[in-house]
Amino acid sequence: MDLKQIHDDIKSSPEKFSPNVLFRPIFQEYILPNICYIGGPAEVAYWLQLKSVFESLNISFPIILNRNSALLLDKRLIDKLNKLDVSIEEILMPKEILKRKIN
Repeated sequence: MDLKQIHDDIKSSPEKFSPNVLFRPIFQEYILPNICYIGGPAEVAYWLQLKSVFESLNISFPIILNRNSALLLDKRLIDKLNKLDVSIEEILMPKEILKRKIN
């Protein structure tokens, strides 16, 4: 299959072609540009890896923001943290640092 045939197939049957996981953000911004993308930590990291691809394709890269999040702790868990002498701020530290504190 040569490039012309691929191009013709895309024109005649676009429903058979879709962007894969790598190109979804690029395709998404190309067909429906956004000023801002709000995502979770993994999504934000993934989008930031694609910035140079956006630039090379001359597609506007949106502002990237972290989605709001919350931490809900019940009394039982707060009591366990107090028993371990671990603060709420400390449970958000990297796992290895927290392990050293507890051990």
